[in-house]
Amino acid sequence: MARRKPPRRSERDGAAHTISIAILAEIRLFREGLGVCLNAVDGFETRGYAADTHNAADILRGHSIDVLLVDAEHGFDPQTIETLKLVSPNTEIIVLAGSTSIDIVTYGQSGATGFISRDSSLEELQYVIRTCHRGELNCSPEMARRLLDALRKESMKRHAETWSLTPRETDIAKLIDRGCSNQEIADTLHIEVSTVKNHVHNILEKLNVSRRGQVAAVARKQLRLRVL
Repeated sequence: MARRKPPRRSERDGAAHTISIAILAEIRLFREGLGVCLNAVDGFETRGYAADTHNAADILRGHSIDVLLVDAEHGFDPQTIETLKLVSPNTEIIVLAGSTSIDIVTYGQSGATGFISRDSSLEELQYVIRTCHRGELNCSPEMARRLLDALRKESMKRHAETWSLTPRETDIAKLIDRGCSNQEIADTLHIEVSTVKNHVHNILEKLNVSRRGQVAAVARKQLRLRVL
């Protein structure tokens, strides 16, 4: 365990305050080396090291930890974050990420309040720790870019799912555009009128319109639907 240092005086209110830190990382040399570096920073104190979720939970229960650093590169997934937030809701969790495949959106939904690339400098890590400790969401510029990219892809995915008509709904949308009534659509497709009504309701919801007359116009624009 690292030696305690005299607490730093806050520039804002003059009160003594030290940010207590714990590190969850599979590789011992990485977590202890990072802890030594952070202990050398004025106002930081590393109070615990953990190699797995169970050890990290014990540290959170036994110490007052302001910030927990989690190395997501080696098996600590969003479920880990969620579990540890339940153990210590007031502890801010910062994810150290290296792989571009890490789903930082899911990590954020699980309770992480900060993200930083493992390639970042110690100065950048200090800044993220301090801002997260103040209750602000923060991530390094590289992680911010990746977060926005992930959010954009997720938005596009949801948009595509929302606007996707089934083949049967597409057929009915084309017949609506021709001015066919529910009965005429049922006769043409050899289905019950009640079935047609259900399909029409689903089409209106998917296209976010309230009138039948809007169906074809919106479908052409958003779905590139070829209305025959």
